[in-house]
Amino acid sequence: MAQFTCPTVGFDLGEQAEMIRLHMKRLSIALAALLASGAAVQAQEAPVTDLTVTEEATTGTRWTLGLGAVAYPDYQGSSDYKGAPLWNVRAQNLYHPDTYVQLLGPLLTTNLIPDSNFRLGPMAQYIGKRGSVHNNKVDDMQNVDPSVMLGAIVGYDFKFGQGRALALEFLGRQDAANGNGFLGTFQAVYKAPLGENWRVAIGPETVWASDDYMKAYFGVDSADASRSGLDRFNADAGIKDVGLNTVVSYLINPRWDVTGIALYRRLVGDADDSPVTHEGSANQWYGGVLFNYHF
Repeated sequence: MAQFTCPTVGFDLGEQAEMIRLHMKRLSIALAALLASGAAVQAQEAPVTDLTVTEEATTGTRWTLGLGAVAYPDYQGSSDYKGAPLWNVRAQNLYHPDTYVQLLGPLLTTNLIPDSNFRLGPMAQYIGKRGSVHNNKVDDMQNVDPSVMLGAIVGYDFKFGQGRALALEFLGRQDAANGNGFLGTFQAVYKAPLGENWRVAIGPETVWASDDYMKAYFGVDSADASRSGLDRFNADAGIKDVGLNTVVSYLINPRWDVTGIALYRRLVGDADDSPVTHEGSANQWYGGVLFNYHF
């Protein structure tokens, strides 16, 4: 093992690397507890969507607290669905009208750049353990450990006035807990008012996944094939899905709104070809309702 010393201090690279790994593990566990508290633990990479406040804060931080429910596939590639509680906590105008921190279920997003167009901030996403699922063959496979995805968001907003805007963004995150790989999400969102009380956000999204991620969630190794009866399958890195996000909000009054979320994903490439998906469906739907209070 390489070692560098001076008369008073010694640095063992192996020990330093192990300490860093342990610190990252502890951070991941703590962050997982926070993110998992926002919704039921999903054996899913929940789609990324942004719930902005209905009106921008002009002075001081504007808070949003929301509570509702969401329906989502049992696992990635499943044709069975389950429901769970969902909540939304957002702080807008931290030190600029476009800065924010938001926890939407298992997804933490931010913008820390005080700029009206550019956005940049850390993000985190929790993907629960794939263990007990409805499909017997997939259930017989080895469990997939939970992922704590840590990364960043970079984006640019084209603002057209009167509440209309086109947002382009990239979200990149890496599992810091169990080595389940990297995800990169590209999305475009058009936001606009519909009359006095309605707001809509709609746009396409696609997700690229690394080798480690694809093998964890869509691969079938020899042990899994023996346990489940599924054919062996090697899932490689690539685009794993394309889809459409739609969010519609109705402003009940200046303090309250009700928001509906409808998201569609089509698994493609090796994610579609996987025996795990053949046991279910490549068409993945997500739907939810939130009641939000602003103050």
